Amino acid sequence: MVKQLPVMIVAVLLGACSSNTGSEADPAQPPKGGCYQSQWQAETAPVINKRLGPDGLEKYDDEHQRKAPGCP
Repeated sequence: MVKQLPVMIVAVLLGACSSNTGSEADPAQPPKGGCYQSQWQAETAPVINKRLGPDGLEKYDDEHQRKAPGCP
């Protein structure tokens, strides 16, 4: 019993410390947009242009980039 008591105390403390009591340590990441979207479009636009021609680029317009926050 004497040796089991410290083991039980350590087990209870570890269990209590590892439980998540509602603290938000990792908030949800915001969706990627802005410069990430610009970079992605810059990388894929030549491939789309090569496969679909200029008409395939109509959906990759500038309007989304103007509204994107944080992009120079």
